[in-house]
Amino acid sequence: MRSSFFCSAWVLTALSATIVAEAAQAEGFYAAGSAAIGQLTAPDSGEAAAARDFPALQADFGSGGVFNLAAGYAGDQIRLELAYVGLKNSIGGAGATTADTDEVTATGPFVNVAYQFFPERRWHPYLGAGLGYLKIDLQSTSESKVSLQGSLGVEYDIFKRLSVGAGLQLISAGNTQFNKNTGNEFAFDYTNTSYGLNLRYNFGS
Repeated sequence: MRSSFFCSAWVLTALSATIVAEAAQAEGFYAAGSAAIGQLTAPDSGEAAAARDFPALQADFGSGGVFNLAAGYAGDQIRLELAYVGLKNSIGGAGATTADTDEVTATGPFVNVAYQFFPERRWHPYLGAGLGYLKIDLQSTSESKVSLQGSLGVEYDIFKRLSVGAGLQLISAGNTQFNKNTGNEFAFDYTNTSYGLNLRYNFGS
């Protein structure tokens, strides 16, 4: 019976060691992708009045899809990546009449850096920031803007090389102005807040 006990203890110890070893993330190059639901922030009355931008105040800023594709390098706790971002939202009232609904899309590259806590564990929170360049389109007009990105979330290591996560991302391009098809100006501060899921595969060892 004693030998059976020691045998069981040895098996549990070996299994625990394997789990802990698998929990440590692989360092090296990785590829990642994410999908999210994003919401544009509508201007408040003070911002609209200051900019004489009453059409934007009356518009209905809707939600839409957000995707990220990224490739980067992960160290022990720091990740550096190059990402391509796509965002699409609906804006009601941005067209010729208040009943019209248009889509505002934004695409462009970002350079991001992230710091992850507790890399030795399977669950680890992270904080990130980035700088990018977005091309924002509404109707037949567009504007390109230097943009900022901030993110926070948590990831879970399914295996040493494969992680899944959930997080919040905020992308801001500042004041964005468009000349509508009607000849009137439509302007607002482009800020997109999104909540989504991400998947990351590590090629390192």
